[in-house]
Amino acid sequence: MCDLLNRKAYDIDLERLREFVSGKRLLVTGAGGSIGSEISGQLLELDPAVLMRFDVIVFLLFEIERELKERESGTKLIAVTGDVEKTEDIRKAIEDAGAIDIIYHAAAYKHVDLMEGNSIACFENNVIGTAKLAEVAEEKEVGQFVLVSTDKAVRPTSLMGASKRLVEMVLIDRPQKGTQFRTVRLAPHPTRGPQAA
Repeated sequence: MCDLLNRKAYDIDLERLREFVSGKRLLVTGAGGSIGSEISGQLLELDPAVLMRFDVIVFLLFEIERELKERESGTKLIAVTGDVEKTEDIRKAIEDAGAIDIIYHAAAYKHVDLMEGNSIACFENNVIGTAKLAEVAEEKEVGQFVLVSTDKAVRPTSLMGASKRLVEMVLIDRPQKGTQFRTVRLAPHPTRGPQAA
């Protein structure tokens, strides 16, 4: 039983996930953060052809780059510094990779209390940055776009939660022009941190 949601936990079909990711060119935004770095590490285990990590914070990007390079893998690792709010940064990253098959978008301001006092930055990064990334994904014919959202988007009571709910709506309402948009909401586990909801 899942502690937080009071429902049956689902086992992940790793073979099906491997089929989805293996041999693909992946881009993880916010790769230096707690969620982005964990996603990057787990994706590496599934044998993608390319794993590009994208983050605006150089030190965090360096740390995850060093950690991933210590693992035995045939995956081409690429670290790119850039800002999701800058279309040219996103476009150049995808072009440098040759092409991207799947984007895992984890770049976001997520500190609830801090965002209450920084509402403009919260909106610009979480909402505008995601919308720009989605536009470039369509332009560059990225097949899949996975937004990493949060349980705080459910009936939001904070600016951070409201920004994540708004960006979910922005992606849901996009006309499907080739790129498939998906959202995964993470909920904190009482002892282990974020888990898929």
